Amino acid sequence: GFAIPDTLRSWSDLDPDVRYVRKPVNGGDSKGIKFVSKRVPTKELHQGEFVEPFVSGRDVEVYCMFHPRKKHHVVLNTKATIPRCAEDLDRLHRTETKLSSDAFSPDIDRLEWTDVRADVGLKRAVGNLGALFHNTFLFRIDGRIPPDREAREELGLHDMVFLEINAMPTIPGDGGWLSNDLFNLADIAIGARAKRPDLSDGEIALRLLLLIWFSRYVQSKSDDGKKPVLETKSPI
Repeated sequence: GFAIPDTLRSWSDLDPDVRYVRKPVNGGDSKGIKFVSKRVPTKELHQGEFVEPFVSGRDVEVYCMFHPRKKHHVVLNTKATIPRCAEDLDRLHRTETKLSSDAFSPDIDRLEWTDVRADVGLKRAVGNLGALFHNTFLFRIDGRIPPDREAREELGLHDMVFLEINAMPTIPGDGGWLSNDLFNLADIAIGARAKRPDLSDGEIALRLLLLIWFSRYVQSKSDDGKKPVLETKSPI
């Protein structure tokens, strides 16, 4: 499976020589995430928080969608940050730097990303993970990869450290969702993209995803009424 950092719930478990990150159990856009150290007195953890060792490296995001024809989740895109300096590999990224965030500020340097190819093992793990989430339509995996990782190399399951999964990802501001697969599933020619230069990649992706959702999916419940079940239907 995915490599994951240790999850700690007590300050007594912290090594004073290790840098840690304090995170909320629920959240997104890096909100509420901060560095902590056992050497510095801090407030006790509450039920909605945990601590994990800080992972240095390049940010990587894996964009995943339930494929109506293949009947399992597929990887639409995999992207990794392009470090501008050594500090980019060793810091927490502010909410304001993320284009997909409601708090994005154009006055703050945003991250630069490049495409990375996911290998067969990573794609298979995405399919297995999607099944655990009852085949929800979309999710995004956030992680980190070593700083010396070459973009031209395929990204394997064990090349990245899994940090979190976002089951309710922001789409309009995030061009990472735009994929040729979306055009094909929406039965729209890829060339149609050039006809809307006024729309960002994220806005085009959102329109395609909505079209695919409304034409191919039915959201229902399991027999006990507790688990969401994602079914597919023929295009309208």
